[in-house]
This record gives sequence, structure tokens and C-alpha cells, in this order.
Amino acid sequence: MDTTTVHAIEFPEALPLPSASDAPVVVKDLSLVGHLPVSLSAVVGTVSMTIDHLFALREGEVLTMNEDLNAPVTLLLNGKAVARGELVAVDECFGIRITELS
Repeated sequence: MDTTTVHAIEFPEALPLPSASDAPVVVKDLSLVGHLPVSLSAVVGTVSMTIDHLFALREGEVLTMNEDLNAPVTLLLNGKAVARGELVAVDECFGIRITELS
């Protein structure tokens, strides 16, 4: 079995939220659909493998993603790419700073 070196990653601290005086990116009347739930997912990268490898996975194994460490994260709205951003640290959680809207 190959040995993989795993390094800790430090993410930049997220800046404070913009003030209420900042204009939103999109201004639309959402009164008819604003209450509908949607699913927003963040894709860091993907891994291609065989079924044999999938079923041979063990706890603690490291999977190498196909993306560079500093590559943008893709945001999917109900499975469709709508934005890209960069990972940031928000207290003890991950956050995403939006850098591009589709």
C-alpha cells in the first residue's frame, strides 16, 4: 500500500459581513418563490476510481482530489453550477467567499 503524506491546511479567516448599506448582487422580486427550499452544495473536487477501489476503501485512507489546493470551489444550486468561490475559515467552520457568479 502506498504511503501518502497529509499536510494540515490553514484557511484565511473570513472578513466581517458587509454592512446593510451594501447593495445585494441581484435585486429581484422573489415574493412568489422566496420561500421555496433549494439545495446549495460546494464541490471541492472529484475523484475517479474503480468499483474495486471504492469497496476497498478503509477508514483513514486519503483520497487525492483532481483539483489543486488553491482551486476555486464550485457552488451547485440543485445540481447546477451557479457560482465559484474560495474556502475560508469562519470560527470553527468552513465558509465560502464568492468570487464569481454564473
